[in-house]
Order: sequence, then structure tokens, then C-alpha cells
Amino acid sequence: MKLFFFHLYLIFCISELYSAVYEHKCEALLGKSSALKEILKSVEDSQQIKRHPLGLVYMNFDYKGLKFRIHFYPEVDTDFKQKHEEFPAHAHDWYLNSFILKGKLANHIYEFIVDSNGIYSKYITKRKLIDGKDTSLMVKSELKGYVVKTYEELIHAGQSYQMSSQINHDVSNLKFNTITIVHGPRDRIENEAATSIGRSDRYETSTPVFNRDRTDSKLTREFQKQMRSLTSKEIELKLEHWINSLLIDL
Repeated sequence: MKLFFFHLYLIFCISELYSAVYEHKCEALLGKSSALKEILKSVEDSQQIKRHPLGLVYMNFDYKGLKFRIHFYPEVDTDFKQKHEEFPAHAHDWYLNSFILKGKLANHIYEFIVDSNGIYSKYITKRKLIDGKDTSLMVKSELKGYVVKTYEELIHAGQSYQMSSQINHDVSNLKFNTITIVHGPRDRIENEAATSIGRSDRYETSTPVFNRDRTDSKLTREFQKQMRSLTSKEIELKLEHWINSLLIDL
């Protein structure tokens, strides 16, 4: 029996030693500054956190000359679910690369089937100053049809996914508080999706749908709280490796 407990104690000591060595290695690789540390500083500026048309909140972030957007998907958000039902998919006009900092996402790929009897239309997203406010416009095109889901993937914290230009997709956060960091071209990432697929009866030819300067104090506080809880050295290191891979690809 004594030998059994000795073996358990030995395993515990080895595990603690491994953890200490791993933490030291991470600190040595990351140094005093890292992307996550810089994000944690930036997220404290509540004025930089804006409400997204889909019901989440986001902030812009620059690091090592690259342009990012950080998204926070709340655990429970009926507003997000409702907008997903009205607009099941959207497409960007740039190559998207996204890293999951916390939680998990399901990425859904859709095909838009043109059909004059379809209940969905393609909308073009444009930005315009209306009454001095930066506003998103949904401009309905003549294309009508329906959508078919063709692919779905689950992405966990510490993993990334990529989306080519003009691919119809949408994400769901599976009832988890989820934080992602998205990289795209510096002059394009601040724009919303280039096109969206939505209910034909939702908007007329051109309708202002969203004030892009809008904030949400409740969601902002929760976003900040969730960011402060990010203490994993493994995630911090994976994020740094992901960003370094982006720099290599430039």
C-alpha cells in the first residue's frame, strides 16, 4: 500500500515539474509582450467596443502591423438567433482567417440556389453617413432563391479556420461565451459582409439597418470580464504562433 501511495506522489511531483517547466518555456517564448497581453490592455477602453449588426460586440486591434477584429459572442443572445433566422448566411469579399480565443464555434457553409420563387434575396452591404452617423445599408438585389447547407465544422479554442472570398457562411457559438480574433486585409476588415442572404420580405430596395457607432454597455462589460478570465499560457502561445504565421505569409 505504501508503494502505491509513493507512486501516486511521484506521478504528482512529475506532473507539477512538467507544468512548471512548460510555464517557464511559455514565458521565455512570449517575453514581456504578447498579442494577448496587448488585447487585454486594449479591451479596457470601453469606447472602442461597438455593437455588431448580428448582435455581438467587437473591437478593432492592431498588432505587429496587422489589422484584426475581436468578436465576442455572448452565451445567450436571442437577438443574434433572430438575426440568423432572418439572414442565414453572408459572404466577405476578402480572405478571412479567424482564431478562437475562448469557447467554440460552428462554421456553416451554404450554397445560394437562384430561384425566382425563393424566399431569400441577396443584399449588398454598403456604408453611408446618415445624419452624421456611420450607417450600414442593405441594398436588395434582383437575385432571389433559397439556401442549402453544404458543410459544417466545429472549431475549439486554440484552433483557427479560414474562409475564401465570396463563400456564403455563418457561425453559431453553441451556447458558449466565445471570443474570436479575425484577420483580414487592412483596408477591408472594417467593412461588414459584402453580401448577405436574407428574407426577401425583410427590407425594401435600400434600407438603413444599423448605426455602426452604437455601443452596448452590458455586453461590453461581459466581454471585458470574459477577456480578463483568459489566463491560459497555451492559448497565449498558440495565438502568438498563429499571428507569426500570418506575418510569414505576407
